[in-house]
Amino acid sequence: MVGDAPLPNAVEAQEGIFFYTIGLGVVVGLLLWWVAYKGRQWWLLTWSVGLVVAGLLSMVLF
Repeated sequence: MVGDAPLPNAVEAQEGIFFYTIGLGVVVGLLLWWVAYKGRQWWLLTWSVGLVVAGLLSMVLF
């Protein structure tokens, strides 16, 4: 209902999902970074480095 207090664990659950998603993005970025380096795909290397940097900055700042 409108005006009811949120569930007590909802904030912690949302933060956990947020950090899990960022961590997964960093892992995927690292894998893409390696694949791009081996395949000499410089556009993919650029995007994967950006994904890793953005994920790490998000973890540090939030």
